[in-house]
Amino acid sequence: MERIKKALELTKKHQIKSLGFLMVGQIGDTKESLEKTIEFVKELPLDYIQVCRTIPKPKSGLDSMTIKETDKDYWRDYVLSKEAERRIETPWTRLTEEEKLEMLKKIYRAFYFRPSY
Repeated sequence: MERIKKALELTKKHQIKSLGFLMVGQIGDTKESLEKTIEFVKELPLDYIQVCRTIPKPKSGLDSMTIKETDKDYWRDYVLSKEAERRIETPWTRLTEEEKLEMLKKIYRAFYFRPSY
């Protein structure tokens, strides 16, 4: 965290715009851990943020974990037209899709609707 702060201080010093890229629904994410993330991001001298929900990309570690936990290979079935486009299961987090979306929106609001922004 300190290295992140130092790197951002240097970008600010040299007038480089910074973008924080955040993901919701990572391994171990909870509402409580995401609340801490919100507080941390608000402390950073970022110019912009982008927030997305974590999804398992094909052949990634999360994809392997998802296949193992669900006994389904979404990407293989999708490419073979056996599966429609949809949100993929995320067995590595207990957050529901609704909770992930709620937290994603909360992060955006907390960052962009600050008086200092």
